[in-house]
Amino acid sequence: MWAASPAMAQDAPFSAPAFGAAPCWESAQPATVEESGHVLANAEQRQVRRVSLARGGKAAVLALSAGEMRIAYAAGLLVGWGETGLRPDFSVVTAAGKSALLAPFAFVGDLGDKPITMLMNCADASGWSQFADEAVALLDADILGAIARRHRAGARLLVALPGSPARQETVWDIGALAAAGDNASHALIARILKASIDLEALVPPEASGHGAGRLVERNRVFREVGTGEAFLWPDGMAVGSGMVHLIHNGVLFPDESDEFLTRFKPADEDKPGVWLVPGLVLFKKGQAAHAQVRFASVRPNLNLAAQRTFDPAYLKGLYLWAFRQGRMGKEWRTRLPSLSAP
Repeated sequence: MWAASPAMAQDAPFSAPAFGAAPCWESAQPATVEESGHVLANAEQRQVRRVSLARGGKAAVLALSAGEMRIAYAAGLLVGWGETGLRPDFSVVTAAGKSALLAPFAFVGDLGDKPITMLMNCADASGWSQFADEAVALLDADILGAIARRHRAGARLLVALPGSPARQETVWDIGALAAAGDNASHALIARILKASIDLEALVPPEASGHGAGRLVERNRVFREVGTGEAFLWPDGMAVGSGMVHLIHNGVLFPDESDEFLTRFKPADEDKPGVWLVPGLVLFKKGQAAHAQVRFASVRPNLNLAAQRTFDPAYLKGLYLWAFRQGRMGKEWRTRLPSLSAP
């Protein structure tokens, strides 16, 4: 049994959010003839998917990078992708930084599409703290129950909290906490998600008392060069011949990848506990395992610009753009900038 501190036990993070009675989002009407054609085809494809799910399929991994307000890109792409009927049920979902706010909903498939949409379009938030509160409020009993069931069936949901001068980088098994089913574990999930936007918040691994959290490191060269936003990839995680889907919530430039490759040494990845890595490393790991790797990343010439650190209009605009792309099956690539191999 996992014990909770009095403060944690008193938390009530999963009350229903107050988004108002009026609907704040209706699925966007097609803006082009091409999009209209995809929307019509998607309805039929969703019926086909119901049959294919019953037959099983290849393992599918989803990795969401960190990315500040550009997490709206992953949000829109995931929900639009779900509309196509081609989005798989993921056996593993990992998330770094603020994308941890999306990961629980992505993990539960169709059940999570509405909460993601509400969070990006309906949340009454003027800053990141309120935004995180809204995300936590959307984790109702149905979502938590679905996370717990998927965890017990062998699927995994892992999120990484970025490090800062105030704390080390940590990874948390959200599925294990949901499966525990007690108030203390659910309250800890809320603390973890809120800490994804607050680099001063301390959530030590021993807070759960049962091994759901651990300290990790960031790739050495990645710390120095950058190479886009961080992804989470645990030691020993294998995908076999399955599918790996990487959503990079930022712009990835070829010169960054080239600089990283110049300085990268394979021994850096052999060191235990180096779990926060650039998409380039994940792409190569997937290829080495003969997995099918697909990568999506924010375009450098997208005509959207945030006006402040937290900009609801930007979140909605990027979500809508990515949603349209997702429902048309676009954005996915099979190679990264500067990589010649498909």
